[in-house]
Amino acid sequence: MTNKKVKPENIDGISIYHDPKKGTIFYDFLGRKGYAITSSDVQSYARYSLAFPLSLLCAFGLAYVFSLGYAKGVIVFAVLYVIFKLIFRYFFLRDLVEMDNWKPFKRDNLIVYFAKNFSVTRLIILMLMLIALAALMPVNAIINSYGQANLYVSCVIAAMAAIAAVLTLVALIVKKRNNY
Repeated sequence: MTNKKVKPENIDGISIYHDPKKGTIFYDFLGRKGYAITSSDVQSYARYSLAFPLSLLCAFGLAYVFSLGYAKGVIVFAVLYVIFKLIFRYFFLRDLVEMDNWKPFKRDNLIVYFAKNFSVTRLIILMLMLIALAALMPVNAIINSYGQANLYVSCVIAAMAAIAAVLTLVALIVKKRNNY
């Protein structure tokens, strides 16, 4: 496996802004401060940015191993996510240069971002997969007789998948209209 150097311009996220004058900035919405990310900070940012999927994976693993229910699994996930975010704030943000007066600028919304950056084929495949997920989640719960709570969770996931499919369709329409 090769160790590639990642430039600060190539990282992305909800709180990452690419300012042409000041470089790559992490904006802390709670503290209302910007932090400059240099090329030496990119590897550690990549490690800390996995807090959500890592805490979700750990919560699923712990819930499976210890036979926890949904409610306890969600609580374990929330606690792990808060712990990972506190570690991010304490160990990563303290070493960055603070920018007190930096204000975030307006970015494209999710639909325009998908329309600009995804191909038509990719949008169609994503939409079809989300429709299949929305259709099969409740059917699977009913066929396997998982119980009332699992049926509700499956229906919530199906509803979120259906909404995401509609948003993907809107992104496809925006892409066709604006020739992105």
